[in-house]
Amino acid sequence: IGGFFQGHTDCEVSPKGKMQLELLSERFKDIKFDMIFSSPLKRTIETAEAVNLYHKLPINMEKGLIEINGGVLGCLIGTAVMTAIVYGGAYILHLLIR
Repeated sequence: IGGFFQGHTDCEVSPKGKMQLELLSERFKDIKFDMIFSSPLKRTIETAEAVNLYHKLPINMEKGLIEINGGVLGCLIGTAVMTAIVYGGAYILHLLIR
């Protein structure tokens, strides 16, 4: 999203993302949830917490929800990802298409 390849790397939510999470909290304020799940990655926990702000439900951590491991591509910006693909060979390209 936004030119980043997130993958398995445990990146922080960006400053812009934090502002978007505030809006997300408001957006989901009146939507009923029975359960909330999150992978154990920092950014996904922050997102689950934003969704859960007005609900106060337990957040269920599920390791199986972690994204694919993109290795060195994690948290890179678009052009850096494309450069890594060009120099990294077909395997990396295949990984991104999956």
